[in-house]
Amino acid sequence: MNIRRSYLASCFALLFSAASYATVDCESQPLVDANISLSQHQLAATGGYISSQLGIANDSCESVKFKYWLSVKGPKGIYFPAKAVVGVDTAQQESDALSTGRTLNVTRGFWIPEYMADGKYTVSLQIVTENGQIFKANETFVKGVDLNTLPEIDGLTVDIQNQFAIESVENTGGYVPFSVALNNNRASEATVEFWMTAIGPNGLIIPVHSREKWTVPAGNSTSKVRGFNLDKSFPAGDYIINTQIVDTVSGERVEESITVVKK
Repeated sequence: MNIRRSYLASCFALLFSAASYATVDCESQPLVDANISLSQHQLAATGGYISSQLGIANDSCESVKFKYWLSVKGPKGIYFPAKAVVGVDTAQQESDALSTGRTLNVTRGFWIPEYMADGKYTVSLQIVTENGQIFKANETFVKGVDLNTLPEIDGLTVDIQNQFAIESVENTGGYVPFSVALNNNRASEATVEFWMTAIGPNGLIIPVHSREKWTVPAGNSTSKVRGFNLDKSFPAGDYIINTQIVDTVSGERVEESITVVKK
C-alpha cells in the first residue's frame, strides 16, 4: 500500500511539474504581433499600384482592444495615409477573426502617382492598444530608382550601414555601431557636413554624432564608424538613427534612417 501511494504521489508530482513548466506567463507575452508585406518593391518613375498584406496577431492570453492604420513616408517630406484609423475589439470579433491567438489579415492597396518624388518610401503598419502600447511593422519600396542604388549628391555616394545588423537590444541596454562611407566620383573635391541623431519614444532627440565637416578628394573615399549606446535608462520603443549629409557648396542634402528597437 505504501509503495502504491508513493508511486501515485510521484505521478501527481510529475504531472504538476510538467503543467507548471508549460504554463504561459501572460504578463510577459506581447499583446500584439504585427507584420506587413508588399506586392512589389520597385516602381517605375511613372508610378504604379502597390498592394499591402497586413497581419495582426493577438498573442495575449485575453481579448485586446486596439486601433490600427497604414501610412506611407517618402522622400522630400512626403507623408500620406494609406488606410484610415480602424478600431478593433477582439472580444466582439467572430471566432474566425481576431480572438485570442488568432490573426487578422487585411489587404490594402494604394497608388503612387507619377508626380510624387523618386526615391525610397516606407510603408508603416502602426497599432496602438487600449492601454497605450505601440506595435509597428515596416516595409520599403522605391520609385524611379534602383532598389539597391545608394543615395548620392551629384556624384558623391553615401553608404550608411548598421554595421552588425543589430535590430534590437534588451531592456538592459546595448551598443549599436553604424558605419558612414562617402565615395567621391566627382572630378573635384567634395566638402560636406554630416551629423547623426537618434529619434526615440516620448519625443526624445538624442545626439549620436555632432556636426562634422569632411573634405573628400576627387576619386577618393572616406569612412567612419560611430556607435550609439542605448542606455538602460532610455525608455523601450523604436529609435530611429537618422544620418544627414549636406553638400556645403550646393546645399543639397541626403538622409538615411535605420531603426533599432529597445525592448
